[in-house]
Amino acid sequence: TGATILWYDAATAGTHLATGNTYNVTGAVSTTTYYAEADASYANNSLTSTFAAGNGQNGAMFDLNVLNNISVTSFNLYANSGTTDFSIYYRTGTIVGHDMSATGWTLYATYSAVSVPGSGLFTLTLPTALSLTGGQTYGFYITSNSITMKYTDAASVGAVYASNSDLQILTGYGKGYLFASTFQP
Repeated sequence: TGATILWYDAATAGTHLATGNTYNVTGAVSTTTYYAEADASYANNSLTSTFAAGNGQNGAMFDLNVLNNISVTSFNLYANSGTTDFSIYYRTGTIVGHDMSATGWTLYATYSAVSVPGSGLFTLTLPTALSLTGGQTYGFYITSNSITMKYTDAASVGAVYASNSDLQILTGYGKGYLFASTFQP
């Protein structure tokens, strides 16, 4: 009870494949054994940076320093109200030097015709939890094709803005749609 199920390709020292109660395999049909582990150390915590805003672009790009294994299940965002499409990209490693091209990025989720409420605060829930490994930096890019996402200016890119025992959110960039213009402190 309260544990998260982690899926691997080997009984010991295997590659982490997925997180969640089920692991769906697609592609060629063959007999393959997969291994599941119940890990109670995965906590259902959240970490908030700020919703102060002060600036805005079609997207936000930032790094997460993952201190312990975590699963990301959603992002809370702040944007102008309206209906838009969203995309969430991620990469292993920093955003620095990788902000102008989709090369090296993975498109993780797309959302069509999302209605952002008048308050501008809303949540994008990931279709499946994204497992992140402790001791690694991951870059994220969340972008809208038509409305402005709000973000707060910072003194420099890569500074720790918010943290807990599992995760650090680093300051990043405001981004134009689909790897367009970069706006930085």
